[in-house]
Amino acid sequence: MKISFILVNLLLTAALFAQGRIVLPPPEEPRLPELPEPLKPVVLEELSADINIRDHVARVRLEQTFYNPNRQNVEGTYLYSFDRDARPGKFFLYINGKKTAGELLGAGKARNIYEDIVRRMKDPALLEFSGQGLFRARIFPFNGRDRRKIELHYDQTLRETQGLYKLQLPIRQSAQGRIESYSVLINLQTRGRLGTVYSPTHDIALKKIDEHRVEIRLEKKQIGGDQNFIVYYSETGGDIDGRLLSFRPRSDRDGYFMLFIKPRFPEMEKAALPKDVVFVVDASGSMGGRKIQQARRALRYCVSQLNPGDRFDIIRFSGATSRFGGRLTEVGARQKEDAFYFIDNIRSAGGTNIHLALREALDILNVPGKGRAKSIIMLTDGLPTEGLTDVRRIVESLNLNAHNDVRLFSFGVGFDVNTYLLDRLAEESAGRTEYVLPGESIEAPVSQLFASISSPQLSDVTLNFGRMGVDDVYPAKISALYEDRAIIVTGRYRKGGTMPLEISGMRFGKRISYKYKLELLERNRENDFIAGMWAGRKVNHLLNRIRFEGENPEWVATIKELGRVYGLVTPYTSYLVREEKETLLEVSRRRPAMRVLQHKLALEDEISGEVMDMLAAPAMSASGSHGGMAVKTSMARKKMLGTTGRGRSMLVTRRYIRGRPFALRGVEWVEEGLPEKASYTKITFNSPGYWSLYRSAPEVRYFLALGKNITFEWQGRYYRIAE
Repeated sequence: MKISFILVNLLLTAALFAQGRIVLPPPEEPRLPELPEPLKPVVLEELSADINIRDHVARVRLEQTFYNPNRQNVEGTYLYSFDRDARPGKFFLYINGKKTAGELLGAGKARNIYEDIVRRMKDPALLEFSGQGLFRARIFPFNGRDRRKIELHYDQTLRETQGLYKLQLPIRQSAQGRIESYSVLINLQTRGRLGTVYSPTHDIALKKIDEHRVEIRLEKKQIGGDQNFIVYYSETGGDIDGRLLSFRPRSDRDGYFMLFIKPRFPEMEKAALPKDVVFVVDASGSMGGRKIQQARRALRYCVSQLNPGDRFDIIRFSGATSRFGGRLTEVGARQKEDAFYFIDNIRSAGGTNIHLALREALDILNVPGKGRAKSIIMLTDGLPTEGLTDVRRIVESLNLNAHNDVRLFSFGVGFDVNTYLLDRLAEESAGRTEYVLPGESIEAPVSQLFASISSPQLSDVTLNFGRMGVDDVYPAKISALYEDRAIIVTGRYRKGGTMPLEISGMRFGKRISYKYKLELLERNRENDFIAGMWAGRKVNHLLNRIRFEGENPEWVATIKELGRVYGLVTPYTSYLVREEKETLLEVSRRRPAMRVLQHKLALEDEISGEVMDMLAAPAMSASGSHGGMAVKTSMARKKMLGTTGRGRSMLVTRRYIRGRPFALRGVEWVEEGLPEKASYTKITFNSPGYWSLYRSAPEVRYFLALGKNITFEWQGRYYRIAE
């Protein structure tokens, strides 16, 4: 399901894809006096969707509010391009109390309308959507400085691909960096037990109702307008849901895959593995006041969520340490009350001996307990100031690589923490580091993380992909699987076919295995976001190796190549940021209408100029990895380079389309890697030859949609499209 939006004098398609459009066609001859100022694009201010999914049929109610920023009234046409499996229902557009009717057009007639608009408006961005059905409605008058709300109802059958169902909603807007308000509520219900629910494009909130129902929400202000909203989900009949998506645009090159692994054991309370947890809390002088109060409340919550059969201890540390029990204590009502008393009496004073506290935590966990999930949860706001203070020696001394069954989850509070130390310890233990910025709540992230790991299902987990030629798999290490928490694994594969996957792990003292047969497609061009996500994770992995082990020429070369192809900003591809700014400045000078791009070109939301600078900053020394820049840089890299990133390009002057990298050179998009002395077929944009190419090879429309000036290869021939 797709949607498109266009304006009469819009000249911006050289740099943007476009969806969601109101068409304001230019008159052949001027019928009105010349306007005192050029028309501005009509913008989508709000988008709201309520969706109910039953038996893989989505019933959608979509509301869109458009704003006319001009003083003049305008007349136009609302176009909405439907997927082939959609069935439109009601359409509401009220103008002065009168309902406006619309009409549904088949794919053939819709294609002609799109082509006609492209010819007259010279906007090729519509070509990507020209093979779909179309809903059309006239909008007149659209008063100046006024708003129009459109309400559309339709049903859509969701298709299954490799065991996953996909729902897509429009969000991309031509020449519009942000949408003021974006709200989606999805009530999903399946007959079978619900498995994976995942969005590769946006951070969604999930509220589980029961084994068959979940509520999905996306609520955001000032959301970026350059990506559609996509959700995947699956049904499962087993204890672990294993699903796979693949992307392989060429059969003579490696493909990419994304594997979803989600445990869903019945009767969670009985099925959850017993766990051993040691809470390590910083009580140095700098933790006084509000921070120590929040730390106490977070600890109380975690202890209250421990299950019967779990064992725990608490270590309070400053210059020295004090323990709740000095050993693992089995959970019971009395033990929890005693722990609450210990927590409530934690006071802040003294220095920070991180090494001693973690050494004692490892010693406590080094007891018999085969098949138990073992974790350390540490909260600190300072640098190591007492005991062993050299961060590299602390890492070497603790040697978490040798403790395969222990995971360390660290919370760094404020800016006076050493990110090298916390990040490396988390990586070596397959754990995680969260940073709490000054003034932010400590309770929320600690409570959320502990809730997500409160029900382990498998420990000491390994993945075996057989002999399918699978490599470059990230994350490289998975030590545990938790109830209702999906693990996403990305990697590359050499050939298509059935891939045997074995997931094994310890459960109640026994090693058990789950076997799957997953299909790696010989060729598939529909999921190019997988390649971007894989690249981000690989770059993050290599950056961490360089940060912790020192530079290696091969790693640096790989990072540079991945950054160039996939549009990723790294310390070794910072030239891309300079190139980005120079290219956009040149485009803006050559096309005045490109000023509209400023909202987008500011790299809004999470891709802000500050984030770009942090990603491009060289790694700090181990001892110097502290302060605001160090903390924000660590957070930015985790978010944008694959840890929680969504596989999107971070540069608007580079695009990865259907497996091919394109770079914006001036106002021309050029496919990278083409031979310098190739013989090019030159075609003028909007000419008969242009439309002949478009009709003869429908797949080309994805490239043509880039703009009016493009150079690319197709089926062994080289084309240069130019105005």
